[in-house]
Amino acid sequence: IYASGRPTSEVFEQLNNITAAAIRSATVSEKTKVAFYELLQEKAKFHLAADAGDPRYPFFLYNFYNSIGDNTNALVYAQMAYDLSPKKQSFAQALALIHIKRGESDKAIELVRKAYQSDPRDLDSLIYYVSMSVDAAQNKTGGFDFVKLGGVAQIIADAYHQNKHEIGLKPELWEPFKQTKQPQAAKVLAQRLGELIPEHKAEFEA
Repeated sequence: IYASGRPTSEVFEQLNNITAAAIRSATVSEKTKVAFYELLQEKAKFHLAADAGDPRYPFFLYNFYNSIGDNTNALVYAQMAYDLSPKKQSFAQALALIHIKRGESDKAIELVRKAYQSDPRDLDSLIYYVSMSVDAAQNKTGGFDFVKLGGVAQIIADAYHQNKHEIGLKPELWEPFKQTKQPQAAKVLAQRLGELIPEHKAEFEA
């Protein structure tokens, strides 16, 4: 396809996917893995120059490096895609995910906060923001920082009062608390939500 003329973005995306699958495979020879990787590098260099303003190409490369566990290069290309299109929710979320993997939760939270605030009516971006904030509230021992949980409650309450998002009533919000070493963490969050959204206090504390 590449030899026949300039390929589409879909072709480059497939090259990324095939190369990642080859590298992860236990049955593909090292020679073949190297050949695929070198081809990908060659075509990536071409597209990043020829399509310099198109964020899809660095995003494809982010997906490739993320899938093979190379967080350093994944960060480079996630940042590149985000810089080209900072309002794209998926780019912000991808960059945030890499920061989380690198232990940089503050940077991750700031990214998803900005993404949500750019369109506060978007329930999906709110869910991502809250979910990542809950994850960031956990410490290395599996417990929760109650002060940070208070911040999570405030995010949920603001979304409810401003846009009637009822994420606090969704079962998936409470999943991270089921296996925690601090069973009282859920009660702390529920109590704070009841204070901030009194009309649903009984449901939070049920």
